[in-house]
Order: sequence, then structure tokens, then C-alpha cells
Amino acid sequence: MIGWVLLAVALYWGVLEWADQARVQREPKLTARPYIGAAQVSVIIPARNEVLNLPRCLEALLGQTYTPLEIIVVDDNSSDGTEELVEQYPRVTLIRGGPLAAGWTGKCYALHQGVERTRGDWLLFVDADTCLEPGGLAAALAYGDETVDLLSLTARQEAVSIWEQAVQPIIFGLLNRQYPLGTGGIAANGQFILVRRDAYTRVGTHRAVRGAVVEDVALARAFHQQGYRVHFINGTGLFRTRMYRGLQEVWEGWSKNSFRLFWPQVLETLAQLSLRLLPWAGLVVALMVQDGAGILINGLVLAWGMVVDARIRERQAFAPSTVLWQLPGAVLTLAILINSGLRQVLGLGTTWKGRSYPTTTE
Repeated sequence: MIGWVLLAVALYWGVLEWADQARVQREPKLTARPYIGAAQVSVIIPARNEVLNLPRCLEALLGQTYTPLEIIVVDDNSSDGTEELVEQYPRVTLIRGGPLAAGWTGKCYALHQGVERTRGDWLLFVDADTCLEPGGLAAALAYGDETVDLLSLTARQEAVSIWEQAVQPIIFGLLNRQYPLGTGGIAANGQFILVRRDAYTRVGTHRAVRGAVVEDVALARAFHQQGYRVHFINGTGLFRTRMYRGLQEVWEGWSKNSFRLFWPQVLETLAQLSLRLLPWAGLVVALMVQDGAGILINGLVLAWGMVVDARIRERQAFAPSTVLWQLPGAVLTLAILINSGLRQVLGLGTTWKGRSYPTTTE
């Protein structure tokens, strides 16, 4: 019986591989191109204790082939020297953020304060841990100025520590299935969101999503609901980020976001994670009872699954070698998702960078 179950798991992975390949063929991808229009872009970066990340982000923005009208960093009550760091960049405007207003999340309120000081036709919201290749802004503006009201890009995720290599490819593989890239979607990646100022104003600015922890998806939905054009496309060739550093940030960051991101398909996500673990559990049992056939079947299914997974990871711009951490990654991802869900169900809320946020699926 278990042999048939494992065969079904192998076939399932095969179907996922085929579906992922078919989807990738349809996905739009941002490629380098010049911008020859007259629109001007204001860049706004929310920063709370980002002294380790900001230098690379700012230097990349200052080195763009298309020069933005202004680069604004909103220091969101940092305690690590972020303010002093930003003051070292004369071409960057520093805004000292006020105390967090009631009903707002920290990131939304920081962006709101930054937008009030901008003058550009387009607004670019980027996170402090991102790095845009020199032609990235020109390519995004050239694409957006012709096509959309909100353009968001996926980033090449830099996974450095073992924990990042274990968890990030699995999380993003699941996210790519729930939020497929395309030209009519209603999702976005808060690490890079480019919006037309007039459309952003009519939608209600970040005030319209001020309490949302997953504010990027909420903003994309607000644009979509009001009839504006939203494109969420592959930007891995021109845009990269190291989202979290080490186990603590991986755990805390995804515990904050994962249940909200995968809602309402949480059970489907849990099932996908459980199927990753089934052949490993079968192999352990087979080894314990010295079942040669079970060892062979489980070993073959695991080998096939890892080959499939490595190919998927490579297309997502992760090193295929990260598949070696598939087992601890699946276990940890499952634990993170359960923790995130329990905090929601029990009304414990979430914490991030010293702030607590209430229970919500937004």
C-alpha cells in the first residue's frame, strides 16, 4: 500500500514540475532596456534599524543609468544608527518619521510620511534590503510607462545562511503557485512597487491599506478593484535582495507573514509541505524495520523529488544545491506556518522589529 502512496507522491511532484514549466513559459519577465520618456520617479525607502542593509541599497539606486528625481529614506524610529548613516549620502533625503499613528502598520506609516514629501510622476517603493541592478529602474519605468498603473517585481532571493537556503526556496515555491506572475494579477511584492502617482492618489494611497501587515498584496488588490492595471512580473535578472538574515529573522519574518499570505489556501499549503515529508518518513520506517523494498521505493521517490525540486529552484533563481536542505527546510517551514496560524487563531498577533500587530488575515 505504501508503495502506491509513494508512487502517487512521485507523480504529484512530476505534475507540479510540468505545471511550473508551463507557467514559467507564460510569465512576463523584465529585461534591460533604456527609458526615453519624460516621467520622473521619486524613490521612497522605509527604514527601521536597517544600518546593515541601506549602504548597498542606496549605492545601487545612486548608480542607476536613469537618475531618479529624488531618493527619500524615512527613518522609522531606528535605534541602530540608521539616521546617521543616511546623512552621509548628500543626494539622499532623510525624513525622521514620527511616532507610529494608531491603526497603522509601521511600514505603511513610514511610506505615507515619505510620499508627502515627493514630487515625482511615479512613486517607487523599495525595501532597504534590496539591490537594483544599474539598468533596473530604467527598464521598470520603460515597461510601466507604456503598460501599467502598478508594476511589482519579484527579486532574486539571496540565501546565505543554511537556514535561509533551507526555508526561502520552499516558501517562494509555494508563493509562486498561490500568486502566479502575470499581467492581470492582483498580487505584488513590497520589495519593489512602482505606481503612477495619480492612480495611487485615487486609490487612497497607503491610507487605504494602513492596517494591513501584508500591505503589498492589499495595495495591489485596491488598484485592481478600482480598475487600474496591475502587473506582477519576474524581475530576478535586474533586482535582488537578501530578505532575512539567519534563523531568528527567518522565523520571525515568516511567522508574521505566512498565514496571511497563504490564506485562505492554508490547508492546501500544509498538504504540499506534508507530501514533501512523506517519503523521508517512509525511508526512516523502512530503515528501522529493514525493509529492502521500502528502502528502494522511498529512495527512488526521494531522488526523483529532489531532481524535480532542484530544477524548480533553479528557475526561481536559487542555487540548485539548496535542495540538499530540503528535509530541514520542509520541517522548519511547516513549523513556521503552524506557528503563524496558531498565533492568528489564538489572537496572539505577531511581532516584527519590536512592534506588535493584531490578528488579521490582511
